[in-house]
Amino acid sequence: MTTAFMDFPPHSTGIDVLRKGTLSHECCLQPSGEIFDALYGETAQYGTPWHAYCQAVLALHSTGEERDCHLGNAFRGLAAAVSHVADPKLTPNLSGITRATGCCNYINHRDFFWPAILKTFRILKKAGYPGIDSIASQIAAIRVPAPFHSAPPGNWSAVWLNGELMRMHEGLSDVTRERFDQWLAEFFKLLVHLDRGFYAEPGLPNSYDLFTRYQLAEILVEGYDGPWRSSLEQLLVNGLKRSLAVQLSDGSQGSAYRSTGQTWTVGNEIGFFTLAAHYLRKSNPELAAAAENGARLALASFVRWFPKDRPYSAVENLLPAEWRVGFETYSLEGCYANLALGFLADAVERGFSGTPLYDVADRPTQVFIENDPVHRAFTHCGRYSAQVNAWPAPVYDAFGLVDLSFGPGRYLQTITSARHLQENRPFNVGMALRKHPGRSDIRVVGHQDLRLDGPIEPLGDGNGFSLRARARGDVMDPVARDAWLYRLSVSTDQDGIHVEESTPGLHGYKTLILPYLLDAGTGNRTRISVKKKGNETQILLSLGKEQIMIRIAAALDQWLDIPYGFENRRGLCGLLRMDLAEPTETIRYTLAVEGD
Repeated sequence: MTTAFMDFPPHSTGIDVLRKGTLSHECCLQPSGEIFDALYGETAQYGTPWHAYCQAVLALHSTGEERDCHLGNAFRGLAAAVSHVADPKLTPNLSGITRATGCCNYINHRDFFWPAILKTFRILKKAGYPGIDSIASQIAAIRVPAPFHSAPPGNWSAVWLNGELMRMHEGLSDVTRERFDQWLAEFFKLLVHLDRGFYAEPGLPNSYDLFTRYQLAEILVEGYDGPWRSSLEQLLVNGLKRSLAVQLSDGSQGSAYRSTGQTWTVGNEIGFFTLAAHYLRKSNPELAAAAENGARLALASFVRWFPKDRPYSAVENLLPAEWRVGFETYSLEGCYANLALGFLADAVERGFSGTPLYDVADRPTQVFIENDPVHRAFTHCGRYSAQVNAWPAPVYDAFGLVDLSFGPGRYLQTITSARHLQENRPFNVGMALRKHPGRSDIRVVGHQDLRLDGPIEPLGDGNGFSLRARARGDVMDPVARDAWLYRLSVSTDQDGIHVEESTPGLHGYKTLILPYLLDAGTGNRTRISVKKKGNETQILLSLGKEQIMIRIAAALDQWLDIPYGFENRRGLCGLLRMDLAEPTETIRYTLAVEGD
């Protein structure tokens, strides 16, 4: 099934998407070249250099007056960005927003300017744009790392390090190769895990793992030939395998900690997969082909988030930007949407001409398990993906089934934990415990202080994984005074996502809770119907023409739909509470696409 996203036909290419996204932000382009945030009306973080870069790449694919216009916009944006980096005493741009009150803060984000500045400079230099020699002198006068906020091995510093190598190759830097090597060495001393292909930032986010590895991969393809070259190559290959393994079947990345719902993470996938495919095409054509498919699958996700009446979105929903649904305190439309488009521009400049990949029926079964220190696992088959997070960051995620994906070209996905605005706790699909029959109090398993009781392990059939965890128990509760055991197994096949949850030895009343996407801003809201069929309960979720069926291998006592007060990074959410009629240790259920 494919959904019509805005006016993008299925054969839209990366350049088509880049052009539409970049032009959508021109309403915020100032005569100075700065790009404003549409909501807050001022320059936000590092949106200006990345918008300038997008304009420069569009110039490469344009002629005549259109080309001249893109070059002029790129030059003005470049000049503004260089001026901002050249004078660290200038007040930093808008950095973050407090959602409840609209309070703002301002932090130095110049680290993120550097590669966009150098990439834009190169294009304008090659075009012989008037005034570019003056810009070159200004770039050469900047003393690195004085303007920047972060030192290696932080992810911010990987960005300016990437840009600095470009500046060195342009003959505009006074940094020595030895000094550059020393900076680069810091990443491999502490945070880069070569064998895993993983950059382990605190919180272990998938987003900044990919982001930082991409900056390091660009250093490699820029022609770095120092002592860390072989390590960079190993990180690219192993990191590519990891990125493919954590890409959900809808094209997005698996949820984990922060920036999960930002469109820049999907744009970053397109950029990284394209870079890797280009670099590995001769030495590893099979892996390169997988990377190309990954880029096209990510593009299918990227095009979902084009609002009809405002600039391209920084978040993975289409609700009004002023609602701030899916935004984090530091994420702003004027910056992060242009960063997303900037990563797409990277791919386009490297020759990415793919169209969105909407058919993943032949995606082979894959199980990917990361134990200590990550404690996450994925299973994929065709259109289905599931991820369990067994060591969540409480501010962002709940324990358990955090992602259930049903393929590209769809909005009705269960991606990222849902949070109730009053309780401020995250909810995943999963089991809850009740002491009594009926709609009594529940203890949500994902909210307990669960600790893994051994590693996550693959299932014998190769289609999934299982885990054991223990709750510490509650000394005030005679029913659960002792620590109790929890088991979870998840598998995928062409028929859906299959889940079994149990509390061995703890026989009692159980409830299945199901946070669901109610409204992503598409103009439709999810509808629910529940019916009993033999010994099975069937719950049908319908959003427009999309349908998901949940089959529970048990009869319900009662069920309750709570369609208000929840949200996640994909939009407004509801929550289904399904109380099983009979006491049990185990709940078994399957989730699958219905009707197409």
